[in-house]
Amino acid sequence: MEDDTTRCDVMVSLPMPTHQRLNINFSHGCQNNVVLHAVDFGAKDTDSGQPGGAPAGGGVREVFWSPSEWPGWWRQLASESAGVFSDLQSCDAGQGEAALRLSLLKLSRRYRSCLRASMETVTASDEEDADTHRQLLNSMEMVWNLSEIVLVDQKRGGVVLGQLLDWVRQHATQFDKSAAAVTEAEIPEKHPDYWNTVYGMVLQGRQAAARKLLRLHSGFGTDPFVSADELLRKVPPLAEGADFELRWRHWQAQCVLRLESGEFGYSPRLQTLVKILCGDAVTFEDLYREMGSWYHLMVSYTLYSRPWVGIFELRHAAEDSIEVFGGPSQLSALDQMLQAALDGDIHKLLKTAQATLPDGWLTAHLADLLCRLPDISGAGRPSFLSELRHHLLVEYGSALCASRSLWQLGAVYLDQCGAQGRARLALLLERLDPRTDRRARKIIQMAESRGLSAVASSVAQVMGRRAMAAGQLGTALAWALRSDCSALASQLADTLVKQYTSSGRFASADFVDNLGSSMLKSDRLMFLGKYREFHRLYEENSLQEAASLLVTLMTSQLAPKYFWRTLLTDALPLLELQPPAFSTAQTYDLMACVEQLRRSGDLDESSEEVRLLRQALADNLWRASIAEDSVAS
Repeated sequence: MEDDTTRCDVMVSLPMPTHQRLNINFSHGCQNNVVLHAVDFGAKDTDSGQPGGAPAGGGVREVFWSPSEWPGWWRQLASESAGVFSDLQSCDAGQGEAALRLSLLKLSRRYRSCLRASMETVTASDEEDADTHRQLLNSMEMVWNLSEIVLVDQKRGGVVLGQLLDWVRQHATQFDKSAAAVTEAEIPEKHPDYWNTVYGMVLQGRQAAARKLLRLHSGFGTDPFVSADELLRKVPPLAEGADFELRWRHWQAQCVLRLESGEFGYSPRLQTLVKILCGDAVTFEDLYREMGSWYHLMVSYTLYSRPWVGIFELRHAAEDSIEVFGGPSQLSALDQMLQAALDGDIHKLLKTAQATLPDGWLTAHLADLLCRLPDISGAGRPSFLSELRHHLLVEYGSALCASRSLWQLGAVYLDQCGAQGRARLALLLERLDPRTDRRARKIIQMAESRGLSAVASSVAQVMGRRAMAAGQLGTALAWALRSDCSALASQLADTLVKQYTSSGRFASADFVDNLGSSMLKSDRLMFLGKYREFHRLYEENSLQEAASLLVTLMTSQLAPKYFWRTLLTDALPLLELQPPAFSTAQTYDLMACVEQLRRSGDLDESSEEVRLLRQALADNLWRASIAEDSVAS
């Protein structure tokens, strides 16, 4: 991958007629360009007759900019996830529902592994905004994980509390940090966070960790602590079915009985602990600040109130928890995405994520994954999702193509978007700057492998003209032949011919000698190849063939007229040969060419060169006539 982007600020001047009603309007182009133009907001719309703004004089300016290069951790994420995306496209949709869900679940987890790997890269870096990047990646992983639990890995009966507990533990790590501080304290129970940490462990369903912290208390061993420890030890493990509900209700009845009997009357802290186990709603509301988020409160309260409920009941618990934290108006963008995922509202989830998260990574990949989910209970997936997936993939692929180091990955996504993706890829490849031969060859190979011959030709032409401007005529000719542009090939061949006329030697002679069938792409290129063949025949002493070829070049009009004098000069030594290399007919053809040059004013009759040429033609004609008469007799 390449990474040599530079950034600059440019002031764009847009000339406009002086008018008080004029303003500047703009239209987005493709990723990294915008079109600026003047608009008369006082003008009326031509269709409705109502004021609506109309284009004004002053011209249009299309402004391009070099997109800011993504940081290293983001390039890592894009590269690794592109491989997962490619594997997802080959996922067999015809397999059974259970097998398909399992395949999609594995791929979803691979996407999350890409996110976590990027988080590790950010954590190991010393960037100034590393905390911001880590928080962004954590939010993305959080949204993806919840979507995976609710939408992809659907359990029988919709019971997902165990997975949600793992999700909360992974992302609400404040209690792990405080537990480390409490454990290291000289007197743990005196630490200001001791009891909040005990509560936090219980709220996250980590009863074993809570018991370890209780053992650090000096009062451990007394009846209240022993009773609380026993209740924590006997918490039924999460399971499904009526048997689990029965065991849970029996255990919780013991908690209520011991609390009401006053076993913890002398320890308000232990009373709060047992009230959590009893699922006391007031206690949970009192502790909402320690949990820090509505989704933590939702999962924790559901755990100790009705842990057997399915996803639909959890959605009602989510609404109640949101009210505790100030209601829907207090939700952040992350909260809105999480609530949408929990509600199964894919449209709201993707819409919020697209407006909030940068570069469309999450929305493109998540929409692509969700679009492949099998139909559930005959309801079918939302009809908009396929079209939305298509749009998001086009936008994300285009963003990758606009990057100088990730443009090749963009094609992986645009290839999956039908005719629109193909057209967008053609446009973006053509706009890429082929700064080096290596990069140009990559662009051409990518275009040719997808049948975008016009793009490949355009890139090759650009490289050919750059090489020509740099004086690298051989390289330029190679690019011209690859582009199949006869006009450029003719122009370069003409330049080589003129260069030979002025210097007397060929540039890139070896390349011209090995043109082969490529010379057929242009008349001027064919002349160049044949003229080099004339020189080869002459050097090999095949004089008869060389003479015939020279005459053919002039009479067939392959040779440009300005080059005729050079060809006639080349003919001089052949005209002096005995036996003659030119026949009488060929000599007459050469004389006709001399006469054309004289009539067009391209021949100086007074020059010594012309006098010698005419004399040589006359002498060759005499010798050729005698030789032909001798053969005839």
